[in-house]
Order: sequence, then structure tokens, then C-alpha cells
Amino acid sequence: MATTTKTERIEARTSPDIRELIEKAALLEGRSLSDYIISRVTEAARRTIQSHNQIVLSERDQQAFADSLLNPKPAPESLKRAVQSHNELIGPS
Repeated sequence: MATTTKTERIEARTSPDIRELIEKAALLEGRSLSDYIISRVTEAARRTIQSHNQIVLSERDQQAFADSLLNPKPAPESLKRAVQSHNELIGPS
């Protein structure tokens, strides 16, 4: 397993009560305070990024999306003319 050199430092100020709470949780998991904090923050950061990268649709929106894929509307004449012009000028894609 590859090891990563730890060169960066993160600091945070908190109340004594919060520090005690975090220390107790780290102790219960058998981890150092730093290891506990880094692992929990890393998990939270990954969840945050995933939730921002995920598209969530309502049931109605899911149905509308599926319907548009299964029963697409015909292309408007203006789009057909644009494709024809493109193909005449540049060639088919």
C-alpha cells in the first residue's frame, strides 16, 4: 500500500466542550484526534461533492424525461434547414 507524505496543516478553533466531545468519539473508535477529524471531514467532503454532482429529479420530472426519450418530438423545420446548410457547407458529421 502506498503511503502519502503529510505536508499540509489544517487548524480550527473550538470550544472546550466540542473538543472534549470529539476526543471522546476518537477514543471510542481507537483513533488519534487528528486521524478521527481528518477521516470524518474527508467523508463529509466527499458526500458534499457527490450531492452537488448528482442530479435529483422528482417523479414527475423523471416521467417527463423518460417520455421525451421514448417519444421525441419531431425536429422543427428551422433545425432541419440548419442541419442541411451545415451539411452543404461542411459535410455530414
